[in-house]
Amino acid sequence: MKKLFGLVISVGIGIYLFIAELILIYNLWGIIGIILGVFLFPVLLFVMPFYALFAYGNWWLLALSIVDVLIQFIVLKDD
Repeated sequence: MKKLFGLVISVGIGIYLFIAELILIYNLWGIIGIILGVFLFPVLLFVMPFYALFAYGNWWLLALSIVDVLIQFIVLKDD
């Protein structure tokens, strides 16, 4: 039950991050950015939190990315 709850939280955070990063890239590059972001989503999920931090001083996306990875490590570790 703990693993299922952790995975649901992690997937929810991941979907939220993806949508927030797509909105950010839409504001930068428009519809071309959305198309590239959908096809290159692993790059988007890695690069955009750092871009938001350095360009806007917004650390929220990077903090959520780190928390999401930590939840996955805690939940998916071998008992």
